[in-house]
Amino acid sequence: MRLLLVDADARRAGELCAAIAQAGGVLSCRDEPPMQGWVQEQAFDAVLLVWAGAEHSTSVWLRRLRQGGYTAPVLAVLGADNAAGAGQAPAEAMIQAIGSGADDCLLPPFNGSEALARVRLAVTRTHRIGQRRVVLGEVCIDLDDRSVFHRQQPVSLTASEWALLEALAARPGRTVLRGQLEALLDDRATLSSNRLEVHIAHLRRKLGRELILTVRGMGYRCEA
Repeated sequence: MRLLLVDADARRAGELCAAIAQAGGVLSCRDEPPMQGWVQEQAFDAVLLVWAGAEHSTSVWLRRLRQGGYTAPVLAVLGADNAAGAGQAPAEAMIQAIGSGADDCLLPPFNGSEALARVRLAVTRTHRIGQRRVVLGEVCIDLDDRSVFHRQQPVSLTASEWALLEALAARPGRTVLRGQLEALLDDRATLSSNRLEVHIAHLRRKLGRELILTVRGMGYRCEA
């Protein structure tokens, strides 16, 4: 398998390269996030990204990579000298990494065989279900796991809110008609004529007003 490792620590990168090679993989190393076009052209099976925290440039790079349509698995490497060891709990770092677009996380100690096994699992899962993660600005929506993150923080939605968001996020940039959205609500017994607007207002409050746009006389859409 051909993997890309993004890690500024040359010594650690060398150790990981040796471990991956011994397990039968090929690991290319970059000390800083490369241009997205280059990553796409190289056709790596997966990317290993040393995680440096939600506010670091690596997080911004990963979100932009996903926004640009990159679908190969990305695994965040959490280590003692990055976000997980700088006063941040590993669980918190994992949540932030996955919220930014990572498919999985590697926690130390690990070896090349373990890393390749996790990569193969992520590749198989990606091929089986396709790319079902949608990143819209600061919002990351996983349509398969039914999870939502806003600014790397998990957001809890009601059944009606999720149904609306799923319909909109599955068609970014396209208008979903009002009647189609109203048919998804689980409170059809409610006689209120503005029930759809109420749910949309709740979504905007939780995920940001700029996420969902009103198309007057038609319905709503999520910005692509």
